[in-house]
Amino acid sequence: ETTLTPDEKKVWKQRSAKLADERKQKAEEKKKREERLKKRMKELGEEPQPPQPPKKSEPKQVMRPAKKTPPPPKGILKTTLYMLNSKKLIGFTVSGEKTPLSWATARIEGDAVLLSRKGDDPITRVRYGYADNPLASLCDKNGVPVLPFDEKVKQNKDASKSDKTK
Repeated sequence: ETTLTPDEKKVWKQRSAKLADERKQKAEEKKKREERLKKRMKELGEEPQPPQPPKKSEPKQVMRPAKKTPPPPKGILKTTLYMLNSKKLIGFTVSGEKTPLSWATARIEGDAVLLSRKGDDPITRVRYGYADNPLASLCDKNGVPVLPFDEKVKQNKDASKSDKTK
């Protein structure tokens, strides 16, 4: 244990008194501000509201176990790919040599996904579900969601002009 000398005790008393004075002064200033606010509100014809307790922040999203993916409808599918809980196939972005990434329109035909986008720049890169929390709706025949990917596209030199993206 350490003992304080008389000089140190005096310094501590002065600091404590100074802190107490500062707290008292802040409390008085706050009271004056509240009184001015009430007076101003009365002048404007408004009722002063009692102070509200601070709002509790919303809890962050809680991770829950994933729901089991339902199997594809029987008798309807003739392909190995289908869309889950969606009217449109979503989650695809494409880019060209001269254009940045943009959303693509996608549709399933057989075992393939056909992509299209505006513009005539050929597609050079395709991404699917490539985000921190992706919105994606493509599943395989077992109901397992297709994993996100980012792939470069090789151009087919024999592709006809009718196959160009829109």
